[in-house]
Amino acid sequence: MKKLLLIFFVLLLGGCGGSSSSSFEQERVFDADATPIEGQWYRPSSETTWQWQLSGDINRSYSVDLYDIDLFDVSSETIAALKADGKRVICYFSAGSYEDWREDSATFSDELLGLELDGWEGERWLDISNEKLAPIMQARLDLAKEKGCDGVEPDNVDGYSNDTGFNLDATNQLAYNKFLANEAHKRGLAIGLKNDLSQVEELVDFFDFALNEQCHYFGECELLEPFITLNKPVFNAEYESSYIVDGDINATLCQESNDMGLQTLLLPPLLDDSFRYSCNPKDRLFNSFNVGFGDSSAFKFQDENETAIWVSSADLMLDDNIESNPTYQKIKNFDAQKFSDLQSYLKNADYFTIWITKGWEESWFDIEKINQAIEAKKSPVFIYWYFGDELIESDIDSSAAAEYAEDNKRLKTFLDKIEGFKFLILEPEFNKESVLQNPQPFIDVISNAIDILKSPQSALSLCMTDTGNRGEDEEYDKCGYESCALGDKYEWALSKEIYDALLPKLDFISFQEMLGSFSRDPQNPGTWDEPNPINYTESQIGINSLAKRLENLSEYLYELYKKPVFLPYITVATATWSDSDDDGVIDSDEVNATGFELQAENFYADLNKSRLFSKHLIGFSPMALFDVPDHDLGGYQFFLNNEYHLGIIKSSAVDEVDHAINGDIEFKGSILESVFAK
Repeated sequence: MKKLLLIFFVLLLGGCGGSSSSSFEQERVFDADATPIEGQWYRPSSETTWQWQLSGDINRSYSVDLYDIDLFDVSSETIAALKADGKRVICYFSAGSYEDWREDSATFSDELLGLELDGWEGERWLDISNEKLAPIMQARLDLAKEKGCDGVEPDNVDGYSNDTGFNLDATNQLAYNKFLANEAHKRGLAIGLKNDLSQVEELVDFFDFALNEQCHYFGECELLEPFITLNKPVFNAEYESSYIVDGDINATLCQESNDMGLQTLLLPPLLDDSFRYSCNPKDRLFNSFNVGFGDSSAFKFQDENETAIWVSSADLMLDDNIESNPTYQKIKNFDAQKFSDLQSYLKNADYFTIWITKGWEESWFDIEKINQAIEAKKSPVFIYWYFGDELIESDIDSSAAAEYAEDNKRLKTFLDKIEGFKFLILEPEFNKESVLQNPQPFIDVISNAIDILKSPQSALSLCMTDTGNRGEDEEYDKCGYESCALGDKYEWALSKEIYDALLPKLDFISFQEMLGSFSRDPQNPGTWDEPNPINYTESQIGINSLAKRLENLSEYLYELYKKPVFLPYITVATATWSDSDDDGVIDSDEVNATGFELQAENFYADLNKSRLFSKHLIGFSPMALFDVPDHDLGGYQFFLNNEYHLGIIKSSAVDEVDHAINGDIEFKGSILESVFAK
């Protein structure tokens, strides 16, 4: 009998499949003990900027790194268009709930469906412990891959902490979420952890980013720190209306978010793009049109004894009593009303430019004043002009590269003392012939500089010059437009090798525009001390087409590089020269300081900010706020005597006699109004 019983049990075990295929040892689909898989897929960083829109026609205009959109509602064509724009695409679907309007809703059997989600008609919780869900979710991941998504955002993956109608626990949720992560990665898709804050520590190694709703409102943001520690982004959305309407609350929220390293957006609950506000200052500036002014953190005025009085950019924007400031009242010919009028314009500035030239000293800059401006939401733009005119006749040798690297480190130390977000623009006017003929040494030193200077609190760019033909009567095919006054695509493309090499390290593309009715002759500039001047007609320099040319150049650069475009400084010099004695030498009595002022005024009036923004230009700044009577005196002075008339405000200071600005400032026509009027 014992033998028969023993045989019976052996047969029973055999009938169940034996040791090799026992149901108790079959691989579980939802396994809480699963480990992350390895492979190659898109991995966003903690600095990745984003847009989240799940309803309505997708607004593709945002200059962000990543779009999060609905898997089912958005077409493959829209996804392809976003990717052609240089964006990464994350596709949303609900992995923890049934939605009766989805195209695959018939594949969900009744046993999978639980209670309704409170406030969401047609949506019911899913039994995430039932492995019949697996093929449905695998099919959704296949669809995401097929449509061209770079990753997925599965929603409602914290059902165990809700009243679902099922007896779910934390282990069920871990098993299901790990399944989703590994299945996404098998398909080469990134995946984000949506909410589920209680399981962040267990799941952070499985997911590439976190997407959270209202961690500030609920006081839960610190639970997401494991993602930040691993340089994985935390995309956070806040819906509370007070964050938008109350400036102080908004500032506090965004400061906390930025300090933690979160990417926080203030969005409408319907996620329909009816409004959007980003706490990330780079994101915010990249997605609005901004105006600024230059070219210093402080401007040199003089008193009656020709003693310098420095007026800071911060004071010009923020000092509510600037017209009665006792220090400034000492300025020679001080016009209190004009300074007050000037400030009313500059309060509308979004940023201010500060030039850092070779041989700079930290003592030149008032860090406290710069930080005050940042607190007032005015962003500093540092223009790092180290090599400058030296690139005209020479390349960068090894010793120059080593000196530059040391200067980069010194600059990084200085910039770290600036308590907020800043823009840093390297080597404006770099596209000189000596660089373009042998670009690799330049690429190497700039690449190394970016590695040294880059920080989460900065956005970096390399700034080219708008070169090439620009005459109204020049109609060369190479220009690519009806007239070369509208642009010169051939010349603009000469910098492409350099930009292409550095593009992964650059946050945006920038260019500068400088124009004058006379300057050194570009074809025969003369020596440093004995320049060869040339005069131009309005038609030859295309002044009347310049506003349209800027639109074309912005659009062209965006098409080439898929990065936001910025014009950090622009100038139309306002003097003219008449060589009355026909000797090819500029005499002081041959210069008319206001001869080109009307043309400059008309140009600025022609600049259409909304149209420029539609061409992906995010802002511009006049190069110089004030005419400076000794600007670059003793330097290369490409614009010769016009160097003293680069500003949009003049004074009674005399060229090459005075060494500072006088206080009887006078606006050049309506330029201030055109630039700063809101």
